[in-house]
Amino acid sequence: MFQPKYTKYGLDVKDVMSHNGSLHPRVLRVLLTAHLADLQAAVLEKVQIVLMEEISASKAGPDGWTSLRIFPMAKNIIGTANSRVFFGDILSQEK
Repeated sequence: MFQPKYTKYGLDVKDVMSHNGSLHPRVLRVLLTAHLADLQAAVLEKVQIVLMEEISASKAGPDGWTSLRIFPMAKNIIGTANSRVFFGDILSQEK
């Protein structure tokens, strides 16, 4: 389905690494690596916002410490950062 011959206007790639081809992940890896400096500030801002939301949504215990459920929090932070990178600022604001 995601083979280059279907999604890259008939581009013929001699890639035998997988059935779906590995051109798309390689292209994304190169493009994201090349633009990492441009994306860093925007992703950092999103991560800080989500982290503060997670902390403020939690109730502090009697000892003053706040307990956080790490797995749901990590999923939320990673999902938000990925959506910012792949879909831009406007679409990443929607949950």
